[in-house]
Amino acid sequence: MGKNPRVKIGIRELAAQPPGPFVLWDSEVSGLCARRQFSDIITYSVIFRTKDGRQRWLKLGHHGVWTPTQAREKARHIRFEADNGRDPASERYALRSGATIAELVDDYVADMDAHKLNGKKFSTIKSDKSRIANHIRPRLGKLRVSAITQAQIENFMNECSQGSAKRIMQLLSAIFTFAISKGLRADNPCSKIKKPPDVRRTRRLSEIEYAKLWKGINSAPNSTAASVITFLAISGFRSGEAKNLRWTECDMERGIITLSDTKTGQSIRPLSQAAIDIITKQKRVNEYIFEVDGKPIIHLNRYFTRLGLDKTISPHTLRHSFASLAGDMGIPDHTIARMLGHKQKSITSRYIHMEKSVIEASNLVAQETVRLMRS
Repeated sequence: MGKNPRVKIGIRELAAQPPGPFVLWDSEVSGLCARRQFSDIITYSVIFRTKDGRQRWLKLGHHGVWTPTQAREKARHIRFEADNGRDPASERYALRSGATIAELVDDYVADMDAHKLNGKKFSTIKSDKSRIANHIRPRLGKLRVSAITQAQIENFMNECSQGSAKRIMQLLSAIFTFAISKGLRADNPCSKIKKPPDVRRTRRLSEIEYAKLWKGINSAPNSTAASVITFLAISGFRSGEAKNLRWTECDMERGIITLSDTKTGQSIRPLSQAAIDIITKQKRVNEYIFEVDGKPIIHLNRYFTRLGLDKTISPHTLRHSFASLAGDMGIPDHTIARMLGHKQKSITSRYIHMEKSVIEASNLVAQETVRLMRS
């Protein structure tokens, strides 16, 4: 909240906001904000703390129905009530037995934005918001939180695509756990539903496709995108890891990369000579290695689809192909896991080091990848 500039919220200030989501904090009443999320509706909300130190986020009403002055007066009253030992948010929830899923996910997103849900990472919040906006809200939004049944949830799950169903159901279960904590229902309708299995992506490049990939890379109009895609092919990195790679994370002399924030936490990866060659050819403009206009490259899929490859091939296919090629070459599974940055279960894996054998294996797979692409 402190990172956002405060202004006295008024009609002019709200009208001046650009299209899309925003949060505007009031300079007169602490905790009062006006925000826009998925639709064009601007909502007034207030944050306050109860006597036992718990933070609450309470929605007041929509702009147009409420004026900034009315929202300011109501926010002052709520904060006064909280200072005198009452919890207006809990009292509001107790009266909302008819709350809809749409209202529930609004409150869930508000808590995510306020960093109150187990410290979710920015990338996780972005993915959760997308799943809510594209799947949960359109299909379940009008249903009542207290009345939705297990059968309705199962029907919803079966309508989701096989590749995304598991993640959507995990999020929906978390949302209903949130509803229980708010007193909107007593049980979680997702808890007894058998979740769909993970869909394992087994697509790998053929020798012909490696050659097509190289041809597409050489004809790519964006040199930075071409460098990132080549780096993905010869390193086995995840797309997000490569796009956000920083100069300070690379130790060229030791042949390692230390990633501080990945899907599995901190991760030490081998850096092959082929990968070093790609990195050293990039201009050092700012902290990011693969940068465009001062920022890490984005929309990599847009560049990837222009390579002329089959539509079933994605940046993740390059990672799987790297691992499969390593397996073909007889490299042990535990070494492949180290190269890919898979989470290690052993105690020794907590220490920051990289065996020479892993770096040597990374060099071998990178060399074979380059050979296949140029053949």
